[in-house]
Amino acid sequence: ILGEMLSHSHESLGFEIHSRTGLRMRMPLTAQEEFGQPAEEVGNGDAEDFLNLMYRKRITAIQLLGLTEGTVKLFPSPEMRATGTSEMEITMEPQTVILFLSESWEISYESFGQALTVQTFFLARPRELKILEG
Repeated sequence: ILGEMLSHSHESLGFEIHSRTGLRMRMPLTAQEEFGQPAEEVGNGDAEDFLNLMYRKRITAIQLLGLTEGTVKLFPSPEMRATGTSEMEITMEPQTVILFLSESWEISYESFGQALTVQTFFLARPRELKILEG
């Protein structure tokens, strides 16, 4: 249903949705689990992929699947703050879905225990770069 709604995004939102990322599942680690995780090596390709994703994301969707509640804090972009918009705090109960414009808001999520969330980004068309010989 959401995909059908977003197929008309250009008319209603002013930009086109080209695709979306796969679902990213998140569940908080306990303090003991967190210290037992080795840090992963980050290469140039990983950094490039991340920057490309941040450039292309237009809408963020988060769903709390269950177990316990969580709190989402949305922080307005500098442009939104200039219009008088302030940060928002939303208590998410299981099965809650939140959608927001990625360029207008940054997010912070905190769970009140073991809470599984899924997240996806709806993306703009990738940039096409051409190297011209001349």
